[in-house]
Amino acid sequence: MERTFQHSIWFRLGGLLLLVISLCATNRMPIPGEIVMQEGVAYREEGRQLQSVGDLERAAAAYQKAITVRPGYAEAYNDLGVVLESMGKIDRAEEAYKTALRFKPDLAAAHSNLALLYEETNRVKEAANHWGARVQMGSSSDPWVIKAREKLTKYNLPIPESQEALTMKRKDEVQKAVLAGRVHLEAGRWDKAAEQFQQALKLDPGNVNARKLLQVTEVRAQKEEARLAKGFKPAKARGKKVQAARRKKEMKKAAKTAETAREEALREAEERLQAQQEGQAHAVSAQAESVAEAYAKEKSQVRQRSAGELYNRALTAMREGHYQDAKDQFKQILTLDPNNREARQGLERSEKALARAK
Repeated sequence: MERTFQHSIWFRLGGLLLLVISLCATNRMPIPGEIVMQEGVAYREEGRQLQSVGDLERAAAAYQKAITVRPGYAEAYNDLGVVLESMGKIDRAEEAYKTALRFKPDLAAAHSNLALLYEETNRVKEAANHWGARVQMGSSSDPWVIKAREKLTKYNLPIPESQEALTMKRKDEVQKAVLAGRVHLEAGRWDKAAEQFQQALKLDPGNVNARKLLQVTEVRAQKEEARLAKGFKPAKARGKKVQAARRKKEMKKAAKTAETAREEALREAEERLQAQQEGQAHAVSAQAESVAEAYAKEKSQVRQRSAGELYNRALTAMREGHYQDAKDQFKQILTLDPNNREARQGLERSEKALARAK
């Protein structure tokens, strides 16, 4: 009882009476142990009823009777501890809780009650030990497990795995052991297979699958021994041959995969090289075009400067009456720039002037 109380004393006493009547009806004398057990239960129920109405003194006496007639009654010791703690008798309550745990170490209620008692007396470390034990004794949805986890978090202490988590972990380990055993069994490694199945049964003695597979392993091992005795080739040797063939096949497959990967890598390298060369050619072409354009521009500028200088010289010759020189200058300009209209007009004027001069 984790500080909560239910009461059914009359039901328990009635059960005791029915037990005695049934034993008498079957002409069998009651076994003393059965009577003692039922009597202890009846006293405990009496104590719980008295406790529910606040009669702590008589409740403690009833729990004491239950313990007297049934030594080692852990639940009654735990109930007695709750009553004694309520009466302010802390030392005796602590001793009752500890006694309950000595008789039944996995009594979750005693761990909870002892943890609360230690907290109330500022013995945090001892309380944390029992909160940790309580976490391991219930499912994650158990209110007392949740409370215990909250307490450990409050104290900044590690939270142990719950019984539920441990069960799942053990189940996983059993499955792994069975799976490993199957692999060894199929490969003819009887000793290793048996070892794995035995490990699974050690973790889960009731595992039917592991027990059945262990029996199969033992039968096959015996048959193998019989074959060896008759001169048959060991299954282990056959297994090695199969493994060698499998390895050879895997190596061929790996080599083929490697060759494919190599060809793919070469193809990718060639594509990258081609793309790089095309990029470089494009860059060179663009650079050549740029140079040609700059050269043409520069050449055009030179021609323009030359044509300008020649035009000025031609005009000077015309003013000075040197019409032949002017004519030659205009012709040079048209050689550099055939579309120069001013030079063509100047040429015509120089030719007319020469004609008049004659």
